[in-house]
Amino acid sequence: MRDRRIVLGGTLASVVIACYWFAEAYPTFIYDSWGYHYLAEIIRTRGLLAWPTDIRTYGYPLFLAAVSGFRAMPQEELRLLVFGVQLAAYLTACAYVGRKLAAVFDSPRLGALAYVAGALNPILLLHTAEPLSDLLSAVLILASVALAWKAPARERPGAPRIQIFLSFFFAAAGVAIRPANIVVVAASSWCGRSARCIGATSASPARVRRSPGSSRRSFPRSSSTTASSGPSTRSSRRTSTGSRRTGAWER
Repeated sequence: MRDRRIVLGGTLASVVIACYWFAEAYPTFIYDSWGYHYLAEIIRTRGLLAWPTDIRTYGYPLFLAAVSGFRAMPQEELRLLVFGVQLAAYLTACAYVGRKLAAVFDSPRLGALAYVAGALNPILLLHTAEPLSDLLSAVLILASVALAWKAPARERPGAPRIQIFLSFFFAAAGVAIRPANIVVVAASSWCGRSARCIGATSASPARVRRSPGSSRRSFPRSSSTTASSGPSTRSSRRTSTGSRRTGAWER
């Protein structure tokens, strides 16, 4: 119950802070945000094939066009919609990270504190009020990294495969927003081979379960039998040989 109050209080505080930044920001698109809005209008009216520049990727302008429903609307209204979507996406990503940490470390308190620490980040809350690619890029990369963490054993059997797919999907979307995020795709590929990520957890438990059983069935018995039978066999051979020699001398 106390953890729920912490989460609820952090959520309300983050919404208040984000609304304050939104009210203090410029009321319409300006500078880089105006450029994104201009490119979004090109996508809305002429499609992706009419992309006019090689300097920017089409990820964030496509996001703006999707938020507007691919229809014309005033800049103030679009800015308000973008703010709401970005804030909801950021809080959802923080909630997933907190839930994943609580499951991995089996500590609901840790998950609640992680969520509050992320939700009350003033810099990222400031970016939720800006129609720029910074916040959306951070959300996609955060979700991609959290999905790559090792899944708890109590999750359903198909969950790791879905999480691997979503991790790479969000990383690829992050590259479409900002090409510099290509390093995250490389890091996710490396992490998929690591035992701490969900890509390498399917085969290792089976190997661990089979190896002790096979060793009990074969190696300990054969080695112990060899070790125990070796000296006794040699001593018995020496005794029989000695008795034969003694009998020959007596004759």
